[in-house]
Amino acid sequence: MKTHTSLQYTYLPLAFCLGLTAQAQLLNETFDSAAGFSIADQNGDATFFSDGSNDYFGIYDGDGDGGANFGTATTNPSGIAGYTSTGDNYIAGEDLDGEGATDPFILTWSSLPSLSGETSLKISADFASTRMDADDGIKVSYRLDGGTWVEVLGIAGAAGTYNSFPYEITDFSAGTGDSSATLVNGTFTNVSSTISLAGTESTIELKAEFETGNSSDNL
Repeated sequence: MKTHTSLQYTYLPLAFCLGLTAQAQLLNETFDSAAGFSIADQNGDATFFSDGSNDYFGIYDGDGDGGANFGTATTNPSGIAGYTSTGDNYIAGEDLDGEGATDPFILTWSSLPSLSGETSLKISADFASTRMDADDGIKVSYRLDGGTWVEVLGIAGAAGTYNSFPYEITDFSAGTGDSSATLVNGTFTNVSSTISLAGTESTIELKAEFETGNSSDNL
């Protein structure tokens, strides 16, 4: 029996990872570039963007090596919150519909290594946010062999809250953060989930959905 453990992957102030065994790993997304995933909004293919200050979605250059990618902008926006506990690149977003896009934005990883008899898979991500409403959030989903997408981890504002720290989502049918679960703030916090496999699956895809159309709410 093969067991999968995961490392870390980065999304939205987010760091993100998908792993197999202690010796193998399907994905360790460092966001050094956008080459490994596709970008879309609700209208189809999309690009990262920035107005230079408080409307943006893209790769934040966290280590100062010139790796910022906000579409035509290659410098970090001035309005990004001060996240801590990371010294490398990550996805950041604020007011995602502020420049004409229709959120949620979706990043999809479709060209991952094939599965080969694995029976357990751990998916983990590092999240940070200093302010969300209940209708803001990040949700990570997977699908096997081209089947149905299954939501597996994420963060959102708790039900009825505004301009507050988000929480881990434990009930995706509700879609809001669980105030009794992991709280996420400006320090990157790891959230993970382990899924069971039959051992007969061949392919896996991942996607992360980012939604915040509210000014000053951030991911």
